[in-house]
Amino acid sequence: DAIIHLGDLTDGMTPKEITRKYVNHIISDLQKCQVPVYITPGNHDSNYFRNRQNMFSVKEMKELYGLYGDGDDKYGVEKISEEENSINYYIDMPQYSVRMIFLSSFDDMAAIRYGYTDNQLVWLKHVLSGAEYGTRFLIFSHDAPLAKLDYWSFYVRNGEKLLDILEEYNSQEMYQIVGFFYGHTHSDYVFEECSFPIISTGCAKLEYMLEKKPEGAITHYRESDTISQELWDSLLIDFEEQKIKMVRFGAGADREVSFKKDFGNNRESLIAEIFEERRRELMGEGWRWYDLVRRQKLMKDNEAFLRLISSGGIYWPVSEDIITANSQIEQNEFWK
Repeated sequence: DAIIHLGDLTDGMTPKEITRKYVNHIISDLQKCQVPVYITPGNHDSNYFRNRQNMFSVKEMKELYGLYGDGDDKYGVEKISEEENSINYYIDMPQYSVRMIFLSSFDDMAAIRYGYTDNQLVWLKHVLSGAEYGTRFLIFSHDAPLAKLDYWSFYVRNGEKLLDILEEYNSQEMYQIVGFFYGHTHSDYVFEECSFPIISTGCAKLEYMLEKKPEGAITHYRESDTISQELWDSLLIDFEEQKIKMVRFGAGADREVSFKKDFGNNRESLIAEIFEERRRELMGEGWRWYDLVRRQKLMKDNEAFLRLISSGGIYWPVSEDIITANSQIEQNEFWK
């Protein structure tokens, strides 16, 4: 149905015109398979490694790598600046009730380069909540959401918050997170401590570098002019059996992992634990009230709080000074 590239088409160490030539050649070859090609932007793809004079702008990256999605006109500048939003996109596959979300995970100009911005998380929530009932989500990111899954990252900006959002939506009956897929580490690994699998796939680049890998990752032996020179997966998703099957071509072995939502009677305790963890991790950051509201909308186990929500009491009153200054503005119903 499609080819997904998890980023770093080149090393990003040549002048712009040469990198552009390489990228166009790679994408043209992939397109010969006569299926859509979708690129997940990687840290090398901005072409910053040699010097900043040859670094691609966001607009150049979008045009070169074809980072356009179904949501370009739907979730846009009213919530997120075009500059930040332009290389995050999503693609719908309605025949499978699937929405594929592609996230940028690197900013060379940021103090902590790997991770996700606050605006990205706002955009992600819109893309998740705007999907139709029964939508299944596949999340693609060049880098992992957790530093322990990536040797090169001592901290991933907003990685935990990103997972909190995905866990929240996966806990809802109307949605399902099939998996989170990433590259960057040039190794195979399946992280199964979330309610959905987080999966890395080895690199097509011919290398056999055992060092600088996260604990538990598998690096397969590679040799030029043999089948092990290649490495890529055919991703097969069995929605009936709730399984992801990765059929390996080249170095390595086939893999299979379940994405079944097996909350059973533990759904409530899982949601409670998520919010308790947020309470601990985000203490003093001003999230507690909003989390209490979100929890009640999910759990509906506090009648007094639910009445407060339904009556509009969760919103602040409008200042009397503002109402006096503008007669067109009315006080919130709860505070009248």
